Amino acid sequence: MKRIATLSLLLFILVAGALAGTTGKITGSVVDSRSGEPLVGVNILVEGARLGAASGIDGGFVIVNVPSGEYRLRASLLGYTSTTVTAVRVFIDQTTEIKIRLSEEAIQAQEVVVVAQRPVVQKDVASSTANISSKEIESLPVASISAVVGLQAGVQGGLVIRGSDNADQTAFIMDGLTLRDERNNKPYSGISLSSVQDIQVQTGGFNAEYGNIRSGVVNVVTREGSTSNYTVQATMRMSPPTAKNFGPSPFNTNSYFLRPFLDPDVAFTGTGANEEPGAWDKWTRQQYRTFVGWNAISKASLTDADPTNDLTPEAAQQLFKFQHRKQGDITKSDYDIDGGFGGPVPVVSSMLGNLRFFASFRNQNTMYLYPMAEEGYKDYNGQIKFTSDLSTSIKLMVSGMVGQQTGSSDNNSGNSGLIQTTGDIALLLNKASYSDLQIFTNEYYAPSTVDMRSFGAKVTHLLSAESFYEASINYVGFEYSTNPGRRRDPSKVYLFGNSYYVDEAPFGFIQENGDFFFTPGFTNKFGQSGSRDSSKITNTTTRIDYSSQINKYNQIKAGAELVLSNNNSNYASVNAVNGAVTRSSWDTYPYRASLYIQDKFEYEGMIANFGVRMDYSNPNGKWYSFGTFEDALYGGNDTLLIRTPIKKNVTFSPRLGVAFPITEYAKLFFNYGHFRSMPQPEDLYMVRRDPVSKSVSRIADPNNPLPKTVAYEIGYEHSLMDEYLVRVAGYYKNVSDQITTLNVLGSKVNYSISVPNSYE
Repeated sequence: MKRIATLSLLLFILVAGALAGTTGKITGSVVDSRSGEPLVGVNILVEGARLGAASGIDGGFVIVNVPSGEYRLRASLLGYTSTTVTAVRVFIDQTTEIKIRLSEEAIQAQEVVVVAQRPVVQKDVASSTANISSKEIESLPVASISAVVGLQAGVQGGLVIRGSDNADQTAFIMDGLTLRDERNNKPYSGISLSSVQDIQVQTGGFNAEYGNIRSGVVNVVTREGSTSNYTVQATMRMSPPTAKNFGPSPFNTNSYFLRPFLDPDVAFTGTGANEEPGAWDKWTRQQYRTFVGWNAISKASLTDADPTNDLTPEAAQQLFKFQHRKQGDITKSDYDIDGGFGGPVPVVSSMLGNLRFFASFRNQNTMYLYPMAEEGYKDYNGQIKFTSDLSTSIKLMVSGMVGQQTGSSDNNSGNSGLIQTTGDIALLLNKASYSDLQIFTNEYYAPSTVDMRSFGAKVTHLLSAESFYEASINYVGFEYSTNPGRRRDPSKVYLFGNSYYVDEAPFGFIQENGDFFFTPGFTNKFGQSGSRDSSKITNTTTRIDYSSQINKYNQIKAGAELVLSNNNSNYASVNAVNGAVTRSSWDTYPYRASLYIQDKFEYEGMIANFGVRMDYSNPNGKWYSFGTFEDALYGGNDTLLIRTPIKKNVTFSPRLGVAFPITEYAKLFFNYGHFRSMPQPEDLYMVRRDPVSKSVSRIADPNNPLPKTVAYEIGYEHSLMDEYLVRVAGYYKNVSDQITTLNVLGSKVNYSISVPNSYE
């Protein structure tokens, strides 16, 4: 660890780096309104941002390090009337071009106010990019960042972009700090919408500054609070309790699961089978289960040798009703409460560089289709951000965030995941042939909680009018807790008939194998609350980025990043019915580092951005040598395997993006790049064992190469009107190298290698 800390310090001090995706720049020219001649020495000030520039000999100017947002630009020169340009919109990592005309004071003495025209076609973007401001978000019928992103072209929802398998190929960045859960590589996006200033969604053609990514980038800049006044913002969305299913409820007596056993026409005599006679007609029988009837059930219990299970037909039906007594009516509202408050910090603001803050929170409750281990999914997030101008050229930002997600686990295998929506439940029910067992008990899936903590700090230092750097450090931690809920009282105190006693089943978790339902002829035993998880994952990221505007046409960016991880994963699957128990665990301290450099050229007829990224990954330890793989694991003994140092991984990724503005309303663009992301940790470090037999069922390999995507795109953009844009991707191709895994099946080895695939 001492060596790692030294490396982190050296990178932080010695390496220069780029715009970390939170600011843009303003360029343009100033001319005389009558002659059209360029004006030299015009002062251009970005009001409210303490930024500005002076026009050069050609009348041109460049203002770098402008936070994304909307500004007023004021231009002044002795002998000319001052001009203010309003509604100047600055986007993340993009250039805003402004042309200013100044009039002599003798012609017009009053200040001139001009409204900037926002171009529909952004000339310097060589990829599929969408910029969404806070004003635009306010007009959308959404309650979360994921919903905002899901409305953009190329996004399937849930931050799944460009046809990728899931969201683990998407980077979520807030104020230049990456929020990623490295338990499953998925982005964390549960922040408050009230805190959002701007969102940028990129679905291809990423610059070299972005790493550990293959399909998309969601870049969020949050509010920093005013230096002079306080602002309050709050929204609340609520829907009354209502059913979330079409048609009759599964808990209705006429439902598919209950009608054959409760309908007086067939419950006692039976539904009949195939062409056998019954009270139901043939078509009705085909819609429901076949049931022999409570008379037959009672006869079997009365005529067997066991006197403790004797039931009359009526008692048998009452027992069935008791064990299917669960009610699925939704009695609580769905709601989403979102609020924010910010302004100068009282008392000390003026003494600490205009110290200001913005605090926000979000509390979401989504009821499930029916009660499960929890009644619904809950997501809480609270965050606060402090900003201080340490000097006219140095700004400090410190932020903290806490979050908690609670709900029912979406699996019984111990993997991470929470049921969030009605659609999630429908997919799970569709996979099981015993869906009624899931519906009429709360114990099939385990209650689960995920706690999140994040703390970060960033310093922005403007070295000159043309260059600046940003240095940041960020800690992100996730803690999982998945365990069974309330224990069942095994006391058999409920009497049916004269001698048939049962406990409180199907409610309450029971570790032992036992009956859950009295449904003769159907499965009444199943694994319940099988997931266990006590994983703790932390990441500390140190980053430094540098940007320099060499001249009007050329901007250099470079940067470095170091990520230190502690991946303490511990999860299991427990099924008492079939005796299957597996435990997956690892406790590793991998680290990775990256360097990049990129150059952006901006000319009238072409804007090009090209760069290269170097990524270094070190799993930091030893791993099994698979030369004697099958022999050593015969009988499940992995302790015989020799361990050797894990390979370090170094990769280089070229990136290129070129845009050709054809007119003010159209452009042609092209991008190409190599993109790599870290595999799922379980594909690198997992050893899955059976705690009882000590056998090994699966073992990963950290020597696997990083999954890679090679993508290129040719696109055309054209604005039909001021508010509408047509984007056509003429050709897009993605080639992925999927990870190679080793699966141990019994005493044999099955090597499963995925062949690189492509799609158009």
